[in-house]
Amino acid sequence: MATIKPMAKRTLLLDGVKSVKVRLWAPTRYTDEHRDYFCDYQITGLGFDEKIYHSLGADSFQALVEALRSIDCMLRTSEAYKSGKLSWVLDGGDLGFGDWMPKMTPAT
Repeated sequence: MATIKPMAKRTLLLDGVKSVKVRLWAPTRYTDEHRDYFCDYQITGLGFDEKIYHSLGADSFQALVEALRSIDCMLRTSEAYKSGKLSWVLDGGDLGFGDWMPKMTPAT
């Protein structure tokens, strides 16, 4: 995977400066013997050790969706996002990965 270019990239703002980079690679089948797929992604500039993570799926579509879900959850649970310092556009809030965070409704 390291020799393949990411299929998608996004730069996020941290305190108004373009410094957080998100990279997403195309889903790939593990091997011919396995039907499962993985989708690699990386978040740099936010303290995630700049390592490459991957999400799994029964097919390439599920692997891609799970990677987007994981990216969104990692970013939204970061201290930078919770403190309002992380954004995609200057007006803030939306990081552009969809809203995958679970909705918590208090029990009545």
